[in-house]
Amino acid sequence: MPFGARGQAFLKEMLVALDSLPAPRLIDGELEADGEACALGSVGKSRGIEMAGSIREPGSGLLCLRHTPALAAEIMYINDEAAAYWIEENPEQRWWRVREWVARHIAR
Repeated sequence: MPFGARGQAFLKEMLVALDSLPAPRLIDGELEADGEACALGSVGKSRGIEMAGSIREPGSGLLCLRHTPALAAEIMYINDEAAAYWIEENPEQRWWRVREWVARHIAR
């Protein structure tokens, strides 16, 4: 199991949050913008936390999620940069790719 109990709980919550988004779309570079969110922002939205702002902005809503910085960094990488650089990826494709990654990392 690559993530501990706390990480597993967060990934399970994230899977539910991703599936609960009004449309299967994820943005990159920001937690939340124009009613859409990134993977971490989807958890904030499901918790009712205001997540607007850049992921990299100190004091952003990211701290409210209360998870380890390593897990946050991994999820930010998966959301924003893990797609091959030569492939154009739209928000729907990003949602599917991130959702698959989350589901694959949840211990059975």
